[in-house]
Amino acid sequence: MHEKKAEAEGLAYSKLDDAGIAEIHRTGIIKLDIRSGEIPLASVGLERSLLGPTIGDPSGSDMLLVLDGPTAREKVVSSTVTASVDELMRCVGVVTFWRVAETRAEAFNILREGVNQWGFSAERVEAWRKSIESEPDSDGDAVISKGFGRAGLVSEVTLNYQRRGRSVLKYQIYVSPEYRDPANIESIKASGQGDTASVDRARNEIGRARRGVKPN
Repeated sequence: MHEKKAEAEGLAYSKLDDAGIAEIHRTGIIKLDIRSGEIPLASVGLERSLLGPTIGDPSGSDMLLVLDGPTAREKVVSSTVTASVDELMRCVGVVTFWRVAETRAEAFNILREGVNQWGFSAERVEAWRKSIESEPDSDGDAVISKGFGRAGLVSEVTLNYQRRGRSVLKYQIYVSPEYRDPANIESIKASGQGDTASVDRARNEIGRARRGVKPN
């Protein structure tokens, strides 16, 4: 993986059409330009697509995912990455990837790393740890926290915890513009939870503007 990280420096940003995915499989690297906070569909070859791609699979080889955000670059390793299409905003909606933890301790350590990397709420991460300690036999999905991290990206982590066997962490990077609404970001920073009303309002306003609809 160290070699891939070095190789990524000289690579162009990835396309997510068929030709681009073939190149991703060849290099094992997905490199996305999110410096504006968005990924326009045309910039990744998805302007005629209704559905975004799924690249890789859980049993496949690990890939290097490089995310160039507004304020920093993040590099993560995952065997599966998806990108959804947001037709209204004419951009990628969500970039999703997964990580695997072999033990409860490893899952907690990965979540703690996300406090600095992704801006997750330390209080919400600690609350999950305490809940598992109080009910050690509990399995299942839990949304742990949203975050606004050092790369300037809005994200969310969900944990599928299994007391026996592997637990899976699902990361969603929200790149539709409404998630960058200031009220939503402030709410995430303060509590690890988003401001749904502000996101809905921003989506309506931005969507109308992009369709060329004049405000009343």
